[in-house]
Amino acid sequence: IVIHGELEENPNYPGATFVKQGAAKATFRQGGTITGPLQLEGGTVAFGGNAGFGALILAGDATVEVAAGKTLSFGSSANKEWASGVRLNLTGAFDSSNNVVRFGTDATGLTNAQQKMIRINGERCKLDENGWLHPYTSGLVILFR
Repeated sequence: IVIHGELEENPNYPGATFVKQGAAKATFRQGGTITGPLQLEGGTVAFGGNAGFGALILAGDATVEVAAGKTLSFGSSANKEWASGVRLNLTGAFDSSNNVVRFGTDATGLTNAQQKMIRINGERCKLDENGWLHPYTSGLVILFR
C-alpha cells in the first residue's frame, strides 16, 4: 500500500507500506499490525493510534509523529539497508521512562549507524535491552581523585 493521504483503517495485511514525499496521516486503532516493512521515502507520517510493522526502511529524510500514550513497533531492522546521510525525526511524548517506539525485542534491533540517523524531539537516542528507543544526552564525565 502507498500512503499519500489519510489512512483511518485498522489494516492487517502482509505487504509493504510506502510513505512517499509529503504528509500522510495514519490513524491506527488498537491492534493495527502490518507484517510487511514500512518504507519511508520522505515527508511526515503521524500515528494517532498503536501500530506495528515488520522492519523499517529509511530511504529519505522523514518525520514520524506518535500520539501521546501510543506505541509504534517495528521488527528488527538491523539487517535492512538505510539510505546514506538521511535522518529520521521522531516526535511525540518521549522521555527516558516511557516506551514509545520499539525495534525488535532486544538491543540488536538497529545497528549503531542506524541509531545515529535517528533523533527523538531533536535529541540523540539509543535502544535499551528490550528494543525500546529512548532519548539520551551525551555528556562529559569528570572524575576527581
